[in-house]
Amino acid sequence: MVRRMNQLRRFVLATAMVGLGVAGAREAKACGCFAPPDPTVPLVQAGERILFSTDGDMVTAVIQIQYAGAKTTGAGTGTGGAGGAGGAAGTGGAAGGPSTSQGEFGWLLPLPAKPEPMQLGTQEVFDQLIISTQPRYFLTTVFDPSCDQRNGSRGAFAPSASGDSASGAAGGTGAGPESPLVFRDTVGPYDYAVLDAKDGAAMFQWLADNRFAVPPGTQDAAGPYLHPGAFFLALKLRTGASDGDLQPVVIKYKSDRAMIPIVLTSVAAQPDMGIQVWMAGDSRAMPVNYRHTVINDALIDWQQQARNYVELLTRAVNQATDAQSFVTEYAGRTKLPDNLEPAGRFGSVSELSALTTASAFAKYLAEHGYGAPTPARGAGGAGGGGAGGAGGGGPIGPGGRPGSAGANFGAEVRSVLQKYVTMPNALQRMGIQPTQYYGQLDYFLGSYRQQNPEAFMGWEDRIDGAMAGADLDTRFVQPLKEVAALLRAHSYLTRLFTTLSPEEMTRDPAFDFNPDLPGYSNEHRATLTITCERQLFSLPGVGSGSTRQARILELKDSGRRMFVGPEESPSVWVDLERSTDQEIKMPPDERMEAIPLAGKPNVEKDNKAAIDRAIQARNERVRAANPDFNWGASGKSEGGCATSGPAPSGALLALALFALARRRRR
Repeated sequence: MVRRMNQLRRFVLATAMVGLGVAGAREAKACGCFAPPDPTVPLVQAGERILFSTDGDMVTAVIQIQYAGAKTTGAGTGTGGAGGAGGAAGTGGAAGGPSTSQGEFGWLLPLPAKPEPMQLGTQEVFDQLIISTQPRYFLTTVFDPSCDQRNGSRGAFAPSASGDSASGAAGGTGAGPESPLVFRDTVGPYDYAVLDAKDGAAMFQWLADNRFAVPPGTQDAAGPYLHPGAFFLALKLRTGASDGDLQPVVIKYKSDRAMIPIVLTSVAAQPDMGIQVWMAGDSRAMPVNYRHTVINDALIDWQQQARNYVELLTRAVNQATDAQSFVTEYAGRTKLPDNLEPAGRFGSVSELSALTTASAFAKYLAEHGYGAPTPARGAGGAGGGGAGGAGGGGPIGPGGRPGSAGANFGAEVRSVLQKYVTMPNALQRMGIQPTQYYGQLDYFLGSYRQQNPEAFMGWEDRIDGAMAGADLDTRFVQPLKEVAALLRAHSYLTRLFTTLSPEEMTRDPAFDFNPDLPGYSNEHRATLTITCERQLFSLPGVGSGSTRQARILELKDSGRRMFVGPEESPSVWVDLERSTDQEIKMPPDERMEAIPLAGKPNVEKDNKAAIDRAIQARNERVRAANPDFNWGASGKSEGGCATSGPAPSGALLALALFALARRRRR
C-alpha cells in the first residue's frame, strides 16, 4: 500500500493497458483504436486506457474501455489513495451462468472514496494521445564513397508487438438497510452501480443477484481493496447495447495519487501483459515504487522494422527486482488540445439541429470535423517527425476540418447516427456492415447513393435533427471539449510502459512528478552506411565494381557504431544478448534506476561500459576479418557517409593510373 501524499496537487493523466481473459469466455483481444498504419510506430496493443486529472483532492478519471469477441471480457482501471484501494485495476468477463447464452461485458473498479455520478468521455482523446506520443524508429540509409551507388535513401521502421446520461435509479435491486448499493444509474450505453466495499460477501452477492459479471478468482484478489471507506464501481452494458456502443467514461472521486491496483488485475492477466501509463502535469512523471529502466538501443532490430521492441523491453524490465520497472517512451509538451478543438470545429449546434434530412446532417458532420482523427499525409515520415513529435502533427487535417470525401466517423458518432438514421435493406443484403455504413454515412448518402439509386429504393432521407444534434452534443462534443480544457491547463505529457505477468503483479505501481527530469523524445534515429570492398584498381569517384557490401549502423541517441560483415545477417547484433561468447554478449538494459521526487535519478545498475566494450570487441573482429572495407573508427561516433578510406600509396596510384590509361586507349 502507498500512503496518502497530500502534497500532490497536480493534473495527472495516466493510462493503464490491462486486457483480461476469463474462464469460459473467448480470450479478450485489444480493439486497437490506433491511427492508420504508420511504419514508424510500435503496435502495442491495449485493453483500455485512462486519463487522470487532480484538482486539490478530487481526481477525474477518463477511462477507455474495450473488448472483443462473441463472449466478451472487459478490463477496468482507476486511481486510488489511502487504504489500499490504490490505483487502476479492474476485472471483467463473460457471465458464465444460465442467465445468458452470449455472455456479458463486466467491469469492476476499486475506488478509495465514493465517486460522483459517472459521465461520458470520448474516444478521440485516446486516439490523439496515441498519435502524438508513439515511439518511432527512423533509419536513414546512405552509401559510402567506396560504393558505386552513392545516392542515399531514407526509411522508417517501427517496432511491432508479437501495442446520454439519465438521472434516477435504473432498475435492479434498490439500496435496502443491509444492501451495499450506494447508488445505481445509467449513462450512455452503460448501466453502473457504486457499492460500499466494507463487506465483500454482501457486495459480491449483490453483483450476482443483479447480473453484473464477475470472473472467477476476483473475490480472493479483491481482499486488499475491501475495507470501510472503500468503494467499487461495477459497470455493464445496458440491454440492447453492443460493443459498438462502447465509449470512454468519466469518474470523479477524492484521492491524491495516480496508482494502478495491479494486484486485482492479476486475477485474469496474461503473461507479459502490457501496462501503459500517460501522465500530464507541469513536468515529467516517473514511477514512485517501481524502478525505471533505459533499454539497450544496440539490441533494437533497426533493420527489421524494430520488430523486437516489446520483447526487448520485456527482457529489460525483467532485470529489476520482481521484474517491476517502467520505461519512459515520451516526455514533453503537446499541442493536443489544439488538435482536439481547433477553431471552427463542430460548427453550430443550432444549425445542425435545424437539419431534417439524413444526407444533409451527415454532410454537415463531415464538413465540421466530426470525423475520426487521422495523421496528416506524410506525417511521421523519415526526417519529418509529423504526428510522432511533441506537437502531435496534424491529425485533423488542413484547417482542423477533414473534407467530406474523407470523413470517417468514430464510435460515438456512429452510435448516435445508428439511432436516428435507418440503413437500407439492400445495402445489408450486399454485405455492407452497419459499422461501415454509419462510419462513412456522408459517402453512402452522397456520391454512393447518386451512383446506386436502386439500393435506396423505398428508403426515406429524414432525421430528427434536434434530437440527433442534442445527442451528439452530449455524447461527443461536450466530453471532448472538457478534456481539451484540462489538457490546455496541463500540457506536459509523460508516457510510461512496462509488461507484467500475473506472478509479478504483487505491488500496485504509483506515479508522481519530478521537475528536475529532462524531456524525452519519442523519435529515435539511426544511420545505416553501406560500405563496399576496396579493390586494387579502384579510384575515388570511379567505383570498384565490387558487389560485396558491409554495413555500419550508427545510433544517434547513444552515438554507437556497430559493424556488420558482408556475409552476416543485417540483424546480427540483435542476437548478442543471448550469445555464449562473454566478450561480445550484451545485457538488454543499459541502466536501472530509482527516481526520487526531486533531483537526478539514483542509478542502481549501469551497463553502459559493458555494452561499449562488447561493441568494441565485436567491431574489431569484423574489421580484422574484412580489412578491405572502409570501417572508420571502431567504436567512435563518426559519420559513415563522410568518411573515406586511406589514400593509396604512390606506387599503387601510379599503377592504377596506368591501367586506366590503357583501358581508355582501347
